Amino acid sequence: MGRRSEFYLCIRAEDVTLESGTRPSSSARNHLAGRVMHVRPAGPVSRVAVDCGFALTALVTRQAAQDLDLKPGTPVTATVKASAIHLIPR
Repeated sequence: MGRRSEFYLCIRAEDVTLESGTRPSSSARNHLAGRVMHVRPAGPVSRVAVDCGFALTALVTRQAAQDLDLKPGTPVTATVKASAIHLIPR
């Protein structure tokens, strides 16, 4: 058997985009269905915590948060480009 390695998976909040609903409309391949846990203002942006089976954070403009009507329980699709996913050895 091969040696098993363990990693942390890191995704920066600014690399996560959100769409309303759970059906992705973009061609990116990494779509994660989830629900908004909370939205917290952070200056000109809002920090949105999403439960995708694991906790994921997205930074969106306040206008985008309003346009998407983001609030706890809202179903969303989080999209992450493969190049934005970083593996860090434990």
